[in-house]
Amino acid sequence: EQLAVLGPVAVKLGQTLSQRPDILDEEICEELKPLQTTNKPFDDAEAMRLLSEELEWRGPIAPGVCAPECAEPDGAPLFASISASPIASASLGQVYKATLHDGSEVAVKVQRPSAMRQVATDFAVLTTVLYGIQSTGWGNGD
Repeated sequence: EQLAVLGPVAVKLGQTLSQRPDILDEEICEELKPLQTTNKPFDDAEAMRLLSEELEWRGPIAPGVCAPECAEPDGAPLFASISASPIASASLGQVYKATLHDGSEVAVKVQRPSAMRQVATDFAVLTTVLYGIQSTGWGNGD
């Protein structure tokens, strides 16, 4: 749980390392395994807001489901229905089950707020650290 608060890159690293008992002690791998299945979902209203914003949808997401600050609450809904809560949650987002107007069922993935910014920041920090290590000559076989 403490690793999860560091953001999606830390979670992904922990998930990967949990499957590598050749690198880490097996006990540590077992401690990291919950990162693969226990990501807390973020607020559903926020997810609906992000979905509306990303798709530039001004009406309801589904009948009776409006994003906060919905511009056209009486407009045509985007989906025939959408699950009230996510059916899955991961480090970078969560998934809702929706039904299109033709009856097709789809998975609607909504990226966590600030996930992209967090990944970009973590990448910049990692790149800087690796550049610093490389500039010392460490790891060059000397």
